[in-house]
Amino acid sequence: MNYFIVRNGQQAGPFPAEQLIAEGVTPTTLVWCEGMAQWQPAQEIAEISVYFYQQPAAPVPPAPQQAYQQPQQAYQQPVYGPQQAYGPQQAYNQSKPMPETYLVWSIIVTVLCCVPCGIVALVKSSKVSSAYNAGNYEEAVRKSESAKSWCIWGAVLSLVFGIIYAIFLTFVISQGY
Repeated sequence: MNYFIVRNGQQAGPFPAEQLIAEGVTPTTLVWCEGMAQWQPAQEIAEISVYFYQQPAAPVPPAPQQAYQQPQQAYQQPVYGPQQAYGPQQAYNQSKPMPETYLVWSIIVTVLCCVPCGIVALVKSSKVSSAYNAGNYEEAVRKSESAKSWCIWGAVLSLVFGIIYAIFLTFVISQGY
């Protein structure tokens, strides 16, 4: 498998795993290959980390130089640098803040009030950030409002059932049962 590396703040590669040590890769050098979501230190990749713990019997000869060709695969390499802090699709969404997820309220409603309404609110609130990160701001707003509604309904139903239960207990106690 071929890997890209970050050398002196610049991307270099691709290099086969066997050649990475000869290229000056250390355990903390950032490395990426097809199929990886983000750049990772070389020591965290099993195929590469074995080279840091072995002492070669003889020096590894440099691989023959080949002309670099841009990969033609249907994948996109993650960007190394400041753009990475925003995630894959968030850069254009900076003008619109992410809607409230109501995740904390959903958990509180689930634990303390009404479990069915709380579970639905949890599902809706967990989908807010997914829709926002996918670039679908309107869907994120709808999911946020839906999570808020389920939280309110769960609290109201809990309050109504609590009042009915208190009235029932008062009646039972007053009748001497």
